[in-house]
Amino acid sequence: MTEHLCELPIHLFLDRIAASTPAPGGGSVAAAAGAMGAALLEMVASISLPKASDEIRPRLEAIRQQAHELRNELCNLIDHDNLAYLGVVAAYKTPKDQPDRKDKIQEAMWEATDTPLGTLEACKKGVALAGELELIALKTAASDVNVGLSMLQAGAEGARENVLINLPSLKDEAKRAEANRRLGDG
Repeated sequence: MTEHLCELPIHLFLDRIAASTPAPGGGSVAAAAGAMGAALLEMVASISLPKASDEIRPRLEAIRQQAHELRNELCNLIDHDNLAYLGVVAAYKTPKDQPDRKDKIQEAMWEATDTPLGTLEACKKGVALAGELELIALKTAASDVNVGLSMLQAGAEGARENVLINLPSLKDEAKRAEANRRLGDG
């Protein structure tokens, strides 16, 4: 059975990252940073609700729900990124005389590129939520919104770096163009 990294106690998750294995690595860490940022936004929306006006309350509820969904999505991406990179490692271990080796590598490279693109997109949604939440949340929680925003930005940048390192390995021009489009670079 596959271990779910997002369900580990934080010290065990950090041990997995620090281990002398190729994964989990930067992509999983980027998703984890984003998940923590989304969790902070969810928390701020929750603690702001009791003191919110009737006019603001529905928007806070919506932000709380969206942040919750982003947190779950990003938690799933922690594991997905780990598995995607392990897929690349496995594909490169395919014997060189196997006719489908190059296809396996390309499929794995796409998965290892598409996954951090998902992390990037989720983190960008979180950044937008943070900007909105900042305007309506309790002022005493402003630092939590800002830390959440910083974590989401770090997650987005980390995901972007993972995509950029994989792009030269993608031979399929259509997939490379899609990745660039989703990055905002073309």
